[in-house]
Amino acid sequence: QVVTVVGQHFEQTGELSCRFGMHVAARALFLSSTLVVCNAPARGAGTVRVSVSLNGVDVGSSDATFMYVQDVSVTSVAPSEGAVSGGTSVVLKVSGLASTSEIVQCVFGQETVPGLVTDSFNVACISPISTATGPVTVKLEG
Repeated sequence: QVVTVVGQHFEQTGELSCRFGMHVAARALFLSSTLVVCNAPARGAGTVRVSVSLNGVDVGSSDATFMYVQDVSVTSVAPSEGAVSGGTSVVLKVSGLASTSEIVQCVFGQETVPGLVTDSFNVACISPISTATGPVTVKLEG
């Protein structure tokens, strides 16, 4: 994930980096004295403070934070088939939802439809019309 950091007094140096939390640093790309971008390094779920270092050691003060969220994965789909005319009520069993108020979409192949989070482990959606018969990949976006 690309993160844009807005601040002041950034300089283009060989050691320009973004620090995520206390210890994890990532190389930064200088855009201007007020903008740098960097890729957030992988880590577990949680919120970390983001700061910028011009020399790879010292960091500026920052109130900026970045929230890592757990990946959501679909563990099962029921029913496993439906009509090409669409309209089948489908329940996706999922893991990794942060809350039941998340806005999600179900993706059937290339078609996206709204999803409804019914609880921490289930998302309901209505299958879309399909132009062909056969299996499709079902995933969740949010």
